Amino acid sequence: MNSLKISEIKKETKDSCVLRFEIPQNLKSEFTYLPGQFLTLSFDIDGKKVNRCYSLSSSPYENVLEVGVKRVEGGLVSNYINDTLKVGDYVNVLKPAGDFCIQIEEKSNVNYYLFAAGSGITPMLSILKSILEKEKGNVYLLYGNSTHDSIMFFDEIEYYQNKFKERLHVVHTLSQESRDSFWSGRIEPKSIKNFLNEKELANSKFFICGPGKMIENTNKALLDLGVVNDSIFFESFGSTISSEKYLNLDKATVDFSIDGACDSVTLNSNQTLLRAIMDKGYNPKFSCEAGVCKVCICTLEEGEVEMLNNGCLSDEEVKARKILSCQSVAKTPILKVTF
Repeated sequence: MNSLKISEIKKETKDSCVLRFEIPQNLKSEFTYLPGQFLTLSFDIDGKKVNRCYSLSSSPYENVLEVGVKRVEGGLVSNYINDTLKVGDYVNVLKPAGDFCIQIEEKSNVNYYLFAAGSGITPMLSILKSILEKEKGNVYLLYGNSTHDSIMFFDEIEYYQNKFKERLHVVHTLSQESRDSFWSGRIEPKSIKNFLNEKELANSKFFICGPGKMIENTNKALLDLGVVNDSIFFESFGSTISSEKYLNLDKATVDFSIDGACDSVTLNSNQTLLRAIMDKGYNPKFSCEAGVCKVCICTLEEGEVEMLNNGCLSDEEVKARKILSCQSVAKTPILKVTF
């Protein structure tokens, strides 16, 4: 993990900002990235170490490193970033990671359909800019928000619309406001069907980023319209879990193996497996604590858990009893896990 200096903070909307980091010359190679990847930021807040993943909104071809952060109601880190950080502060940052990304092929004429809701636009903006600058295909963006004032990167999207008038096609849809030239409602099957150019589907890729239900509905709508599953890629926001959603059985016990050590811990009602093991003094690998990065993965050897969010494990991994320790709470009184 490296400490990076904040060189600029841009207020994006009332509830969001963009952080730009200064990259020393000796760290340039550490912070190369693919369009769509994320950074993990680490903070000590009120004596608690917390990590969060934020997608890069910048394109690697801009030679900058920027992340967009939208305030989450009750969110420890998102509120800290929006309210407390200032230019000149240093932040501990892990190198870019994530599988929700593209490999640029400069001769490619593949078309891209991007479906984003809220802050799900952040990785999409990186993908959009990179494709338009380096590839030859068209880009279609369907972007959902509640109101016009809540739209992140509105001006930047408009800039690219003007720059690439023949290749970038953007539709904004608002769920809580009516506005000329904007669609009304959420991203749903009807709007998706109206948005698609069915003649291009065979030569297109589809990227979805937003809350889980929006992803589920969009994915199903695309499949129903004949899009092949291998052409669809998605990333969930994820979110930290409020204690009232924890479902741990009273005094459930976790036997765990990590880095050759074996130990056990009793779960409190408001602890995930990850936090219980960390509070015991161990240091399992973790990153986002939001169920999207897969860093905290472990194997459930015995017992049953509920994963309150799973934005990254495949069906095959779940069948193999892989779990995200940051999202897992106990459903049985005895658990056994291996990291």
